[in-house]
Amino acid sequence: SLVRERRRGRCGMVSANVVNHAILSAVHQDMGAIRTLFPPPDSDAPPQPSLVQDWRHSTWVEVDHSLALMAIEKKAQSQCVWSMWECAAWMHEAFLQRLSEGTDCAFDFRWHDFHAAGFGVSSGERFRPLPHTRWSINFFAFTTADLEGADLDYLAEDDEAELSVAVPHRMQKRSCAVGRALVAHFSYSRFALGRI
Repeated sequence: SLVRERRRGRCGMVSANVVNHAILSAVHQDMGAIRTLFPPPDSDAPPQPSLVQDWRHSTWVEVDHSLALMAIEKKAQSQCVWSMWECAAWMHEAFLQRLSEGTDCAFDFRWHDFHAAGFGVSSGERFRPLPHTRWSINFFAFTTADLEGADLDYLAEDDEAELSVAVPHRMQKRSCAVGRALVAHFSYSRFALGRI
């Protein structure tokens, strides 16, 4: 699905449908794919690796009549997905629950345009993306031609900003995600060691 979409040519960079993704997790929550799950009530500490149970027998509790752990903001480096291990664990617990039930199709949003509302604004010599246009480059397809507009200095400084927003802006080619290409992204480097 990912390669087919890239070969169609309507998008330059084409992302997979990534679970625990700074932008797509908000899309998943809006669609109802992320169920309202909470860590076990008797657990204040994160699980220890030797105590982690088989994913088919999660200890997380589903509470349908409750509000979610938190709203997931649709922006790069949002508080939930990017900086809280609890949120990443919630994303994965929700995905694994759906997978074990055979309802992982709930994550399929078909097609998502990261740049539907534009790219951003210029600020002096530097381009500044809109909060929701920078997306996580966890798993994506591209061609060598897609990199022709890349600035190597900016790529070395912040590869994600360069590839997800600046290059598409320079080349005037949107980036998108394909709902059928479902993958899971484990964690971000900001999480403390041993948390997940």
